[in-house]
Amino acid sequence: MSTEIKVSGPDSGVYRSGKRYLTEVFRGRYVPAPPVTEFPNAEHLNELMIVGPITVRSACSHHFCPNMGRLWIGLMPNEHSNLTGLSKYSRLAEWIMNRPQIQKEAITQMADLLMSKVSPDGLAVAMEADHFCMHWRGVKDAETKMVNSVMRGSFLKDSALCREFLSLINLKDWGQHARPSSLRQPCRRTAYHADSGLHHGAVPRE
Repeated sequence: MSTEIKVSGPDSGVYRSGKRYLTEVFRGRYVPAPPVTEFPNAEHLNELMIVGPITVRSACSHHFCPNMGRLWIGLMPNEHSNLTGLSKYSRLAEWIMNRPQIQKEAITQMADLLMSKVSPDGLAVAMEADHFCMHWRGVKDAETKMVNSVMRGSFLKDSALCREFLSLINLKDWGQHARPSSLRQPCRRTAYHADSGLHHGAVPRE
């Protein structure tokens, strides 16, 4: 059987597959960030706002296998913050995720982008995803998910605010493995396999 790949033109399967990756699957890598309409915080809103779950689709930058999951964003605005339309959070998430990504880096990029556009007192981003580089290949573990978070500003300093965010998003299995002391300590970035309970950067601090 010949292993030669022939690309005969725009009607060939290879051409269409390559175009699909450039214009759809990895589109965020090749297009500018979507425009975001910003409004002044005229009412001086300063209470917790949460957007999510936002469905996200990406691909492992090591294996090009799909990563599919959900994203939550928590914001603590101040009187100088810029407010954006609800759909813009989904558009920005899509732009960040539609490229080869590592989950830990992707939500850090999302946090950096939102901090620069909204300028809140605090920001929290949490993500839960299935990684098909584990489901399809290698260990072939279909049950493991990855959960991680990025906390900025007041979410790092105020443990009650951090707890409120995590309780309101009600992320499956998030607190199942946490020790009770985590409820009395400042939040830190965490990432773990939800089913194994193996933490990388635990929430509680001794």
